[in-house]
Amino acid sequence: MELIRKISSFNNRMKWNKQLRKFNRVGEKCKCNRYFSIREPEHISLGSNFNGGESIGLHVFGKYKNNIICENPKMIIGDNVTMGKHSYISCANRVEIGNGV
Repeated sequence: MELIRKISSFNNRMKWNKQLRKFNRVGEKCKCNRYFSIREPEHISLGSNFNGGESIGLHVFGKYKNNIICENPKMIIGDNVTMGKHSYISCANRVEIGNGV
């Protein structure tokens, strides 16, 4: 059972690291637990020490069904932010979460 957990954890880290390259900006030491959902990562900025719990969602809606909702949507998450298990943040224009939340 321990081996399965380690393999699952490794797969999640690989998936998370692949997604991070698509973000607008990423600070140091950002991590996320398994089952995360990201939409339009190019409009998302993460500060340093971001910690995402299991099954979180970060969704930006600049477009919906090929209709432009906002030309330049932004989701900005500050430094030292922790999202708990099953948390969800979305925006169609702009949302900013400050430091230490």
